Parts: sequence; C-alpha cells; structure tokens
Amino acid sequence: MKIALFIAIVLFLFFASLQFNDPDPIQWVLAYGSCAVLSALALYTKRIAMQAMVMSLLYFVWTIWLLLQTTGVWWDGEVERESGGLAICAVWCAIIFAHQKYFSK
Repeated sequence: MKIALFIAIVLFLFFASLQFNDPDPIQWVLAYGSCAVLSALALYTKRIAMQAMVMSLLYFVWTIWLLLQTTGVWWDGEVERESGGLAICAVWCAIIFAHQKYFSK
C-alpha cells in the first residue's frame, strides 16, 4: 500500500498542478491537493480512517451534484470531466478508508 500511496501523492499533485490554467483553479487545486495530503498522512499514521471516509462522502456528493448539471453525454464537456476527477478522488479516499479500517494492523 505504501507504493500505491506514494504514486497517488505524485498523481494528485500532478492533477492539482494542471488546474492552474482552469477558470476556477482554487477549488480544483484544493480538491486534488486534499487527496495528496490525505495520501501522505496515510503513509505516516493509521488514524485517518474517519477523515478518509468523510472526504470520500464529500467527493461523492460533489460528483453527483456536478453530474446532475451535465448534458448526459459522458466526456462531452468540462463539467463531465470535473465529475470524473471527483469520482476518482471519492474512490481513492474510500480505498484509504477501507485499508485503514479493515486491513491495516
């Protein structure tokens, strides 16, 4: 899991860096940066399961909210791509939660 966490840190920081050319970069840099921070914390502590669960739920709700604003054609526009990124964040935070809660000793 440590290798996966390290890869996630690098990827989410890369995703955050790509957002600086977006019209609304702050919320997306914070969204991806938060996943990178959570992944870094998961490397060093076994006490972040609850934070990971809360973040996963927040990303999931945000994803659904964005999907309700779409045209219904996947990858047709900006909102669809943003919801895909948030879904990746939600799933990754859920993986951290499950690992911390059920598989970590």
